[in-house]
Amino acid sequence: MTQPEHHPGRPHWHCTTCGDRWPCASARRRMLAMADANGNHAALRLYLLATQAEAESDFEALGTLKEQGDLHDRFVAWATPPTASRG
Repeated sequence: MTQPEHHPGRPHWHCTTCGDRWPCASARRRMLAMADANGNHAALRLYLLATQAEAESDFEALGTLKEQGDLHDRFVAWATPPTASRG
């Protein structure tokens, strides 16, 4: 059975599936798994930076930007690629 996709519902940026703030835990797991499989965490971070900018614009238009907290932590910081072990 296929799991439902967890997409952002704009302009409030809540998950259209579970209702949590997007990116929700399920969306984060899926995006990290895809980045791991492709070996391309840089592309994921670029996507998330662009998404953060869109969210900032939406929150500004709604007048809720100040209430959102640190959007970088919410949208980008969690997607830091695993560090290679140094030997």
